[in-house]
Amino acid sequence: MNSLVVFENEGWDERRVTIEGERAHEAYQTGEYEVGAEIRVVVFGGEKGIGRVVECARDRLVFDVIRTESSLALRPVDLIVGLARPQTTKKVLQAAVMSGVRSLHLVHLASGEKSYLDAHLLRDGALREEIAKSLAQIWEGLYPKIHIHRSFHRFVRDHQELLQGASTAMRIVAQPGGVPLDHVRDVAHDAAVIAVGSEGGWSDEELHAFTAAGFSRVGLGERVVRVEVALLYLLGQTLSLAK
Repeated sequence: MNSLVVFENEGWDERRVTIEGERAHEAYQTGEYEVGAEIRVVVFGGEKGIGRVVECARDRLVFDVIRTESSLALRPVDLIVGLARPQTTKKVLQAAVMSGVRSLHLVHLASGEKSYLDAHLLRDGALREEIAKSLAQIWEGLYPKIHIHRSFHRFVRDHQELLQGASTAMRIVAQPGGVPLDHVRDVAHDAAVIAVGSEGGWSDEELHAFTAAGFSRVGLGERVVRVEVALLYLLGQTLSLAK
């Protein structure tokens, strides 16, 4: 693992952290946590730092926090993604956390399977675990707000502020046949709202809701790509514009 995530009530504020149970066992098995070793650590939802191991056993890991610093601030980028099969949704979640966006809205679309809403991944504990795994890999503590919407209609009704956006925000919806991204990013933007559908794509009604709110339809060329590929491409092309 690249860094170790610390949760609340594990002693960060007192500068001596104690981790027990399965996570301690996983750390022990890596062989990287010998007494005296300096390790990278991060607080779930907070700062990051360096710790020095003072105890490492199969079910208990203790280290002193010897240096701290702020995690990178989240970027002013909001993602709206059609809820897809769990493995795809997991990749979308990882991309959102690792790219440092400020919010991720997972929305059940007309083309999506209803069973996706009951996926284990969407439960609080499972989401927390997946977020922590991504934070550990990038040595950062801040993560986007995750919203799960069971109805596209209610999402549109309740989030007009997000859909309308500020005049300086770039708002794009991925759709085959749309204009190249270069056509809509030739002006200054200080934020971005990116919408990507699920495997079945947007319905006409869903697409109209975005265009009516002022979103530009953006195409990624003639090739059909997976949801997470489209998302990563658009993130890569827009993150530098939203600083």
